[in-house]
Amino acid sequence: MGAAVLVLLAWIVPWMLGQAFLRPYLLAEHTGCASTPDCLENTRTTLTMPLAHLFAWNMPYHSEHHTYPATVNRFLFDRQIPAGAASAPTD
Repeated sequence: MGAAVLVLLAWIVPWMLGQAFLRPYLLAEHTGCASTPDCLENTRTTLTMPLAHLFAWNMPYHSEHHTYPATVNRFLFDRQIPAGAASAPTD
């Protein structure tokens, strides 16, 4: 099997299939948000199924991910920002 076919089957095809699910997910996190440097205004946390949390490494906690970038993904739930918060809570 040629290298080009191998790359196509191992990289490009899975990427294209994944985009069908990833695009709507990414649109939910940023579309319609303000275009500001404030991470509480330019992104949102989404409510989703536990399976989505597993596959997305807890990225439904997207505002928390941007607010606390040094936090390991499995601890993002502990830093959940209340809906409508004007600023991130301090520790």
